[in-house]
Amino acid sequence: MMRSFPSVFWHVTLCSAFWLVFSCSPSTQDNDGKNMIRIDITFREPQKGIVKLSRFSAQAQDYVEIHSSELNGKDLQFEVHVPYSEFYQLDFFGRHATVLVLESSDVQVTLQEQAGVFTEEVKGSPGTAYYHEAGEIVQEFQKQLVLLRQEQVDAQDTAQVRQTIEKKYAAIHQKSIAKLKAYIKKIIPNIVAIRALSILEPSEEIEFYRYVLDRMQAEAPDQPYTQSLSQEMLVLERQVETEKRLALGAPAPNLNLPSPEGQVLELQNLQGKLVLVDFWASWCKPCRMENPRVVKIYEKYHNQGFEILGVSLDQNREAWLSAIQEDGLSWLHVLDKPGELSQAYQLYNVSAIPSKYLVGPKGDILAKNLRGDALEEKIKEALQKL
Repeated sequence: MMRSFPSVFWHVTLCSAFWLVFSCSPSTQDNDGKNMIRIDITFREPQKGIVKLSRFSAQAQDYVEIHSSELNGKDLQFEVHVPYSEFYQLDFFGRHATVLVLESSDVQVTLQEQAGVFTEEVKGSPGTAYYHEAGEIVQEFQKQLVLLRQEQVDAQDTAQVRQTIEKKYAAIHQKSIAKLKAYIKKIIPNIVAIRALSILEPSEEIEFYRYVLDRMQAEAPDQPYTQSLSQEMLVLERQVETEKRLALGAPAPNLNLPSPEGQVLELQNLQGKLVLVDFWASWCKPCRMENPRVVKIYEKYHNQGFEILGVSLDQNREAWLSAIQEDGLSWLHVLDKPGELSQAYQLYNVSAIPSKYLVGPKGDILAKNLRGDALEEKIKEALQKL
């Protein structure tokens, strides 16, 4: 799956793209031997105003201003310390901003303004060209989606039309993903490769993430973006492993937690029944709002072999018991331990509540996070198979 570009990185639209030319030139160094990059800015016509340069901050997840100069005429030059390749943003008079990837060579930026519209040419920064070229790949994907949505709007809404649209979308998406991945391979070890990689859905492209990391570690091991990707991979691999463990059809992890009466209830002891494992808490407003609908489902299907195991993360035992009573929750209940001591929430990778797992009579996961009509339909379908 292709995700949206992070807004602080990609400043491209469906109707604009810049033609970028780049070349390499030597850079100067300061007295400490640290890399100093010279930025030369030239306007076709005289201009007057403040030009600002900002560096992307991973901590702030935004651009942070590091330099400003006043332009009065056609030309402006200044130097900036660039310890490693990074994304920068040039802001012209508060009316136009463009992204630069500063690396190890001086950069020349030539701009022209006509009727309030800026066009530009950048030389000396391969990364800047890569940045916009990768953006154009996604632009094209977005354009095709717009046309596809319009085709769907214009057509009569039938099952056949929806199926045709879905096939077209799948083909467009697959082609765009392949094109972006090929481009990422081409521009490694430039940091734009890692930025473009973030557009892909990690859980679906974990092997490609690993491929990019392996190449970056071989070709640019000291680059901070390589090191960040390495840390991200550890998290992604754990997430993928968790998703596999909790995939549909996988055995539901067993739970053994105390009931309101202090008895330990185990999920595995409910095998033979269709069980809804319902993660909730008394302080969770969406959970409480949904409870009346779940009560009706329970009353309707309980005698057919349907059971609910409510798993609460309440820290206040009295609030938990009061909520059970107030909402009329007559099914089985257990209390999980809060925070880092939580057993069930970690086992089931619950990051928000309400969260629901429907477990089959053989202990396998049949569905996740269904609500309302969709939940009832799945319960009805599963019970018919019993």
